[in-house]
Amino acid sequence: MSAKKVVEHKKRINIPALTSLLMIFLVLPLLLIPWHRLFVLRSNTVSTLLIHVIGVLIIGLVTIICAVLAVVKSRKRKGELRGTWMAWIGMAFGVVEVGIGLFFIIDYLRFLNS
Repeated sequence: MSAKKVVEHKKRINIPALTSLLMIFLVLPLLLIPWHRLFVLRSNTVSTLLIHVIGVLIIGLVTIICAVLAVVKSRKRKGELRGTWMAWIGMAFGVVEVGIGLFFIIDYLRFLNS
């Protein structure tokens, strides 16, 4: 008689979820880089602030994309991946970052038109 062997696979970490969670740590270096010393800018205040705001917006969009990919990947492979909670937290961070970026960009554009 042959005994049934139950093979248990070790759950792997969801890499896009981890990436979406750790993307929040890119905001601080973005804000601390002295952009006016790296590039020749027309204005040291408005251009630098615009670089920071657009950078936060882009980081937020990439965070949301990574989080959505992680959630789709975990639903496709049920029970194989762990750490899907990181994708949900990363998605929340991404929504906040995009909200902050869009708020300042819209406010800046309204200021230019008035």
